[in-house]
Amino acid sequence: MQWQELFEKLPAGEKAHVFTTEAKRQYALKNFEIAAEFRKLAKEAKQSES
Repeated sequence: MQWQELFEKLPAGEKAHVFTTEAKRQYALKNFEIAAEFRKLAKEAKQSES
């Protein structure tokens, strides 16, 4: 099983956590555009959780 398949099976809250963590990591690495994309994905995942 590929990581993408495992990721798709995660609950929305867990996906949001993964996206938020990756956004913080990318921000620390000064990859601001990538960090912004992960923040957007985290926001979408949190909204779909509700």
